[in-house]
Amino acid sequence: MTLQQNEHLHRRDRLPSTARTLICEPAQRSSSSKPLTLSSTPTPTVGYALPAEEAREFVRVAVKQRWDLPALVQAAKISTTSGHLNHYVQITPANAALGMQHLWQITGDTLLGLARIKLAPGALRLLTFAVCGAPDLSTAVKRYQEFRTAFAGLPAVTIEQTGHTAVLAIDVADFDASALPVASVALLVVAHRIINWATRRSLRLHQVELPHAETTRKAGYHAMFGAPPMFNARRAALVFNADALAHRFARSHDDIEDLLHDAPTKLLTQCDQQTTVTDQVRHIIEDKLGDPNCTSNEIAARVGMSRPTLWRRLREENTSISEIRDQVLRDAALCALARGDQTIAQLSQRLGFSEPSAFTRAFRRWTGHPPRSYQPR
Repeated sequence: MTLQQNEHLHRRDRLPSTARTLICEPAQRSSSSKPLTLSSTPTPTVGYALPAEEAREFVRVAVKQRWDLPALVQAAKISTTSGHLNHYVQITPANAALGMQHLWQITGDTLLGLARIKLAPGALRLLTFAVCGAPDLSTAVKRYQEFRTAFAGLPAVTIEQTGHTAVLAIDVADFDASALPVASVALLVVAHRIINWATRRSLRLHQVELPHAETTRKAGYHAMFGAPPMFNARRAALVFNADALAHRFARSHDDIEDLLHDAPTKLLTQCDQQTTVTDQVRHIIEDKLGDPNCTSNEIAARVGMSRPTLWRRLREENTSISEIRDQVLRDAALCALARGDQTIAQLSQRLGFSEPSAFTRAFRRWTGHPPRSYQPR
């Protein structure tokens, strides 16, 4: 089946995120910032777009907290094409991890000074062992709640179950109201990625509840979490199938030590935790991006399976070649559109679409928005 045939036959309203790159558009510079020339950091070829409003909100919080933006960008080894903070920059998970480590160091606070009470950096180690050493998600949340009694400043986390639906809610009442959009999204991302890491599988979300005003780029949040956002919610929460509460945590003491060794690098770079066959298929499609010869038979041959066996293995992982291909194409498109170095026609051709209109239809199906809404303005 060609990419064009797949575009017509494979109809899904939304896709889960498998992305590993953030793309942001800081909207302002601190008063002390100067043009920066930073070393290039290798970046993945695919990623999800951090909503522009979220990026601007982070810069606003950074200025209010009096963080040195140029120092932060340099510590994170972020490469900017123009050398200015007010241009589009691509942030890899490694960049984000380095930036977080820098902020932990200068604030001396795991919560970065955004909450009313500081949380000592050493608490992270104890918390990680307490939570990730649990047998399953439900028990992990109970352990977290017990842990809170010993460390003031930790936000409350609760789980509610109604029928087949579970809600993991985070209390953000103790956070600075002006930092609420940044804090709530960050906490939900960390919670989601920790669950993925601990269970070695992706937690499929039905919805993400955000306690701040609706933005103009909801698709960015959808790509970030793989689920639609609900704004102006009364809490910050992840909504998912209740079956996940019984998912076994599959991490050893050594795994947790390894995670903490360079935290939060592994948490950010191993956040999707797809199983082996899915990873193999994804890497093949990424390597052959836009190649019409990247057929099901070719992919099966490269992973050393017959086509029926490959299809069966992917079905067991609740995915398919078509779904993985769409994920890769979507993520590559989001990266390219945010960089702004290709026209829609050039991008559609590079991704293997027969014409720009076919690409536009597919992109709307993936994100709910036209491609031009992700281009630099």
